[in-house]
Amino acid sequence: MEMYLTSQEKPITKKALTVCSKYLLFVITTLVFLTFNPSTAHADDGDLDTSFQGNGMRIQNRTNGTDYLRALTFRADGTFVVGGSDDNNQSSAQALRMANMSFGTSGTSDGTFTNPNDRLFWSPKTDTIHEILLLSDGRYAFTGHAGTATTGSGGDYDCVAVLRKANGDLDNSFAGNGKKFVQFHASNDDQCFAGALQSDNKILVGGWVQDGGSAGWEIALARLNTDGTLDTSFGSGGKIIEDLPGSSGSFITSIEIQADGKIVVAGTSDNDFFVIRYTTTGTRDTTFSSDGIHTFDLGASSTDTLRSMKIQSDGKIVVAGYGSGDWGVARLTSSGAMDTSFGGGDGITVTDFGGSADEAWGLAIASDGKILVGGHTNASGTDFAVARYTSAGVLDTGFSSDGKATADFGSGRTDRAYAIGIDGDGNVLLAGSSKTGNDEDWAYAKFLSSTTVENPPSGFEVVNGPVDDDELQGLPAEVVKTAPLCRGGEWTFDHDTAGIATRQYVIQDSVLSASGLSVGEYIKNNFHDGTSTMPTHNLLWVASHIDHDGNTALSSEYFSAFGIVGWVGNQTTLDVANAADPITFKLFSDGNFKWKSSATPETWIDSNVDYDGAGPSPTGVIPTGWSVYMAFAAKDSTTRTLPNYVLNLTQANCDVAGFTRSPASVTVSEAVTTGTFTVVLDSQPGGNVVFDISASDTGEATVDSSSLTFTTGNWSTLQTVTVTGVDDSLDDGDQSSTVTVAVNTGSTADSAYDALSSQSVTVTTVDDDGPGFTISTTAVTVSEAGTTATITIELDSQPTSDVVISITSADTGEATLGSAQVTFTSSNWNTQQNVLVTGVDETTVDGDQSTAVTFAVVDGSSADNFDPVADQTVTVTTTDDDIATSLPPVTTTTVPGSSTTTTTTTPPTGTVSLSAAPTGDTGVLNWAASDPGNVASFSLAHRDPNSGSFNNVNTFGGSTIDHLATGLDDGVHSFRILAVYNDGTALASNVATITVSGGVIVGPVVTTPPTTTATPTTTATPTTTATPTTTATPTTTSRIVEITIVPPESDSASLSLGTEELPTEQALEVTGTDNSDDQIPAGLIAAGAGLLTAAGLYLSRKWWLGLLAGTALGMLILGLFGRRPPGMPEDFEVFKKLGWEEDGTDAVITWSEPEKGGKVTSYILQGFKDNKWLIIGEYDDETFTDTIETNRADEIERWRMHAKGPGGTGKKTKSETGLD
Repeated sequence: MEMYLTSQEKPITKKALTVCSKYLLFVITTLVFLTFNPSTAHADDGDLDTSFQGNGMRIQNRTNGTDYLRALTFRADGTFVVGGSDDNNQSSAQALRMANMSFGTSGTSDGTFTNPNDRLFWSPKTDTIHEILLLSDGRYAFTGHAGTATTGSGGDYDCVAVLRKANGDLDNSFAGNGKKFVQFHASNDDQCFAGALQSDNKILVGGWVQDGGSAGWEIALARLNTDGTLDTSFGSGGKIIEDLPGSSGSFITSIEIQADGKIVVAGTSDNDFFVIRYTTTGTRDTTFSSDGIHTFDLGASSTDTLRSMKIQSDGKIVVAGYGSGDWGVARLTSSGAMDTSFGGGDGITVTDFGGSADEAWGLAIASDGKILVGGHTNASGTDFAVARYTSAGVLDTGFSSDGKATADFGSGRTDRAYAIGIDGDGNVLLAGSSKTGNDEDWAYAKFLSSTTVENPPSGFEVVNGPVDDDELQGLPAEVVKTAPLCRGGEWTFDHDTAGIATRQYVIQDSVLSASGLSVGEYIKNNFHDGTSTMPTHNLLWVASHIDHDGNTALSSEYFSAFGIVGWVGNQTTLDVANAADPITFKLFSDGNFKWKSSATPETWIDSNVDYDGAGPSPTGVIPTGWSVYMAFAAKDSTTRTLPNYVLNLTQANCDVAGFTRSPASVTVSEAVTTGTFTVVLDSQPGGNVVFDISASDTGEATVDSSSLTFTTGNWSTLQTVTVTGVDDSLDDGDQSSTVTVAVNTGSTADSAYDALSSQSVTVTTVDDDGPGFTISTTAVTVSEAGTTATITIELDSQPTSDVVISITSADTGEATLGSAQVTFTSSNWNTQQNVLVTGVDETTVDGDQSTAVTFAVVDGSSADNFDPVADQTVTVTTTDDDIATSLPPVTTTTVPGSSTTTTTTTPPTGTVSLSAAPTGDTGVLNWAASDPGNVASFSLAHRDPNSGSFNNVNTFGGSTIDHLATGLDDGVHSFRILAVYNDGTALASNVATITVSGGVIVGPVVTTPPTTTATPTTTATPTTTATPTTTATPTTTSRIVEITIVPPESDSASLSLGTEELPTEQALEVTGTDNSDDQIPAGLIAAGAGLLTAAGLYLSRKWWLGLLAGTALGMLILGLFGRRPPGMPEDFEVFKKLGWEEDGTDAVITWSEPEKGGKVTSYILQGFKDNKWLIIGEYDDETFTDTIETNRADEIERWRMHAKGPGGTGKKTKSETGLD
């Protein structure tokens, strides 16, 4: 059964619905028509829309039981879809099925949903649609809850989603049959009251679940894919269950999707409102109210229930519900804080309809930003109720005069609205139920609600509409000029604008900025007394008179807003004749705000407003940081047209926007010095002015500030910028750069500064890098022995391109260079490069020679700024090693026990002498320094017959003064010794020679001492005595050479393993007492030992272990010394063993101290090779071991040893067989 209400009398509004029995015509079966006379009155916002069902209301009786609507949504064409429940079994009050229908704009069914598509049975429980979602392809989604069993009690409740095609049929692509249970608990109840559709057509459902939490009810949220499956990328398996704090349970009643895809849910928790924002993946968004949730109440003692939520186009969140019998509307910022620009300054508006159980259920936001809320009130019975609020949360008096309207469907009926929607014309439709007795039916009421035209003229904003360009379409239409009056500026125009008030609003800049509102919105929200905006200043002319009390406005409640406000004087003193036009409003530079009522005589009217209250500015003076805005308002319902002089209103004579920077140039240097300049505004701005400070070349100069900000308070205070020079290594001369001061238009509040040109400061950075190069020394010393010296060179500054420096020696016969030139780049300019200088040998006795080595920039190949760099010279001293013929004193020494005489030169002071003498077939080298106590080391050089040049062959300690020369090729061999002193200086000796013929030394030529006949020791068998005569050839005296010596490694190729002693073993053994080898000159054996030691010879541990094992590499006992004359050392043992390394390859020789005989001064080790006994080494009395390279040791056939002491030379040990 359907019941229609029509009106023939008057529209049914919030006033009591009068049903007179005399107008009751008849009742036909189940249809009842209530007829009233139609109204001929003007239809205003808040009146019922009679284009809907004739009287703006409809009752639709789906069944004779319980039918109600919970959801409503409009299509773009103004048609709409509703959903809820109807009675499934009238014998059970709870047996309700889901029901839905579609209607045209007039409220008549359009046939989209017909039986069976207008109903859906799930269970014998109360199955209800709570949300209707329109998919972009024309399909419909319905969300709500239903029982889980079709029989019995219907099981438990689960959330459900249904998808229907555009023709109303179930869509089997969704969950297989178009229906989906969304289960949050396997056996406990869960119900969903909210749904939302994402842009990708995924569906969100939300409500509550009994999950055993602390309060029983916990919030439940799930997301479904387009095929009806749970979206496992959301929450946990597609679901979120949260147990919010409190003891009375929590549930979701509204879901909205932000433009960025984030999900906002709202509902009730522990009797308070809550709003939670989730990310797209279902986690709490902590950028919202710090933890993702904001909870609040409508009052300290209020028990509150949130029913609906919408998101404004600016991202702010509006919610509606009820508490303690009143409606509550609140707004949060997009970040989750209470919006203090809404309602009473706390973000909340509470509305009392006069009942004790008034409830707000539905919320909608109109295209003009106004907020409409629907529900019901029991102020007089229980009726539909609707309220319209401004965007600031104030009841809109343009709607039913007080912002509220109701609809009563008949006396004795209980009418409740649960859903709200706005059609394309801005009119608002409520849907719910109307009940009489046990019959509850679907019910609708539609109210007029025009969308205010807010189309301001250029340069203005709307304070209140309707405004269409230059038309103020009746009270409360008002516009405000967006640009405030500048300091020193004036507004000048004619005053006689009929019906339009001239107003000024004085606003603190920082407060306006913090509000986030435009100036029009700010005035509307903050200068409203509940009826009208109340300006800071107001003047309303009626012809040439001023309406001093505003009584020409539309009604008395507007009088105070249209009288004289904020000016000193009254109607008589302030009247302005038309001939006095134009009038001027001026903001003086000192902050005084006045208007000029007469030019002749000039008459200024003072302000009587203390703008900052208890602040520092006196009455009539606008404080720094405050601005004046001009507004124009219609005084009555008549449409007023703004004249051109208002539309083109501009300010004049402003303090000129500008700034001064001083000075125009600064000088800094690469020594990181600084310079400064200052910036200051030329006049007070209308708001903050921000300058960007930038340096054009931060490689030359930097600034300490990237921006400067001037406010209305500090505009006249100089601000300083410090410029600092930047050091570099580039020789680039003095560099010029700029520092630019430019207005940042995006951050500057006063637009008068936007057009200002930037100003610059020229910065000169003085260069401290000059072209040049540095060499490490001005003098070096080398010698004719081929010694070297190193000179380093590097540039003093980084060049702009390559720099090439040539190096030349003035005398390449004395000194040569390792490099003819060096090249430096901008990358390696400070990396030292080495130049090697080498002494050149020549035979001329020319003394030490000096050679100039010149370093010069090659101009054609180098950076231009290096062209003037002067050449630099290093003096190279080449020490001469050629000896003159003058002879030093000679000392002749005869070796005890021998007829051999060794001639030793006693060198003159500051000299070193070298002599060569034969001993048998062995050449002996002896040397001496005049001051041996200061000698650090000696270096021996050898020139063989083949090479023709000297090569270092060994280096000795300062105490060593002799050496054995063996294994020499045939020909003349030359030797020279170099003494290196502790102070780093060096002395070179004369050259001594030895001549070898047929592998035998035929007689040395001694070049230092005078001619001496020496009788050598016979070195053959006892029956043969060789008596060669040696003639000493004098030599020149050596000179001091200042040169640093690096000791060379010994040249083992030039010396044999040891000194040859006997031609055959048999010759030695025939005469057991033969001591011919005992006559070796002093130091000869030590020299041989030094050669072996320098070679680093030793036997490995592997050899030693083999010897111990009894193999051929076993223990070698060289034996005991034989008996010898008394007083001589005798009886000691010699061993040959392996070294300690398993993989070693050298032999180690050890011996013991003699058990008998006299004192030992040295030990002599010999080896037999090539039918000769060779001296392997001589050792002092503290030495009992030596190491010999294996390949050398393998060459020895037999070994022996003897000792020397003050008593003479001891007996040689028995010869032992050598190693395999």
